[in-house]
Amino acid sequence: MGGPWHRSHLDKQNCSAAASRGWSCVKESTQSQAAPETHKPKELPEESRDHPYRIARNGNQKTIHQLKKYLIFSHIVFILFIFIILSVFVVKLLKYPKTMECSGEWIGVREKCFYFSDDTRNWTASKRVCSSQGSELAHIDTQEDMEFLKKHTGTKMHWIGLSRKPGESWKWTNGTTFNAWFEITGDGSFAFLNADGVYSSRGFVDIKWICSKPRF
Repeated sequence: MGGPWHRSHLDKQNCSAAASRGWSCVKESTQSQAAPETHKPKELPEESRDHPYRIARNGNQKTIHQLKKYLIFSHIVFILFIFIILSVFVVKLLKYPKTMECSGEWIGVREKCFYFSDDTRNWTASKRVCSSQGSELAHIDTQEDMEFLKKHTGTKMHWIGLSRKPGESWKWTNGTTFNAWFEITGDGSFAFLNADGVYSSRGFVDIKWICSKPRF
């Protein structure tokens, strides 16, 4: 007996003839066997495929948005700070005029410039010299100024800007009345100063003098 015989394209007659001879006949479909089905992963919708990316992108956009808000807020705070500083500076400039430096032989003490002469003259001539320099015979308004002048003059006598007429009060050269906040020793009509204090004398005596002017 013959062994099994396999043929792809036998019609019924051929298959019967083969069977009579003891051969096995196997019919095959005229169509090729279908390829085994492979299980592909189910594809996600297009709008879902980039979901993780969209989550990361949205997170980054949120972080960037918060950073922008922080930067804007920081700039606003900085601008306000600068504005406040400038405002305070302008107010101080308006409230306190610019202090000018004392030039040449003038000596600056707080709000005034003082000049100590090397020459000697009478009170009226000394007053005239101070006026020609845009100043006056020294006005003494504070104890600090008094101590400075006394220390600087030493034992030398210097005219200051106080005078009086007989029977009247002492007045400064600008016409304001002296408030007697320091003592003037003597019976003269014109005041001078040295390290020991303030005294009065007749105006025709030639001594040194002190001029003063504001630093503003």
